Amino acid sequence: MNDAPIDRPISSFLLIDDDSHFRGLVREVLGALFPVAKLTETGDTEEARRLLAMSDFDCVVIDYRLGGATGIELLEEAFPSTVPAGTGIVMLTGEGNEDVAVAALKAGAHDYLVKETFTSAGFYRAIRSATNSARLGRRAYLQKEVLEGLTGLIATDLGGPLERLTDRLETLIRAGVDADEELRQAFLADALEDSRSMAEALRNLTFLAGDGGCKED
Repeated sequence: MNDAPIDRPISSFLLIDDDSHFRGLVREVLGALFPVAKLTETGDTEEARRLLAMSDFDCVVIDYRLGGATGIELLEEAFPSTVPAGTGIVMLTGEGNEDVAVAALKAGAHDYLVKETFTSAGFYRAIRSATNSARLGRRAYLQKEVLEGLTGLIATDLGGPLERLTDRLETLIRAGVDADEELRQAFLADALEDSRSMAEALRNLTFLAGDGGCKED
C-alpha cells in the first residue's frame, strides 16, 4: 500500500508497455516532467505482475493491449481488494474506446489516455489527477477505519464503565446514610476502577483522533 501524503512529490513510476518505441517516448516525457522521479519499466507481462504486486509506486502507467494479457486483467489481479492502494493508475489505449475506458476505471484506473493523441501536457494532467485521486481515496479509507475504531471504542471502553459507574452511584444515593460501610467502600472502589478505565479510554480516543490514528508517512 502507498500511504504517501497528498502533497508529497511524485517520486516513483511503473511503466508497463510492450511497445519499446512508445516506452522510449514515455521515458523521455517523464524525465522532463519529473526529473528526480525513479522510473521502473517493463514490456514483459510476468515481470509486470511481479512489479504490480509490490504496490508501492506513486503512479502506474499501463498499456491496455499487452502480450498475454490486457492491462485491465493485470490491474484486476494486482488490486482485487476494495481497499484503496494509494497508487495512481493511468491506462494507455490505442484508440478512443468508451467501453475500454469504462472497463479501465472499473478495474482501478484513475485516468486514461489515447496514444494517438498523446501530449506532454495531457500526460501531466492525467498523472496529477490519478495520483491525487488515489491518495485522497486512500486517506478517506484510513480515516473511515479510524472513525469506526472510535465508534467501537466509545461503545465498549467508555459505554460499559460509564453505565456501571452510574448504577453504583445511584445505588449508594438510594441507600443514603443507612448503607453498609463495607458495601459503600466496595462500590467506591469499583467506581474508582471504572473511572480509571474511562480515563484510559479517553487517552486512546485522543490518540486515535490525532496523528496516531491515521498517520501518513
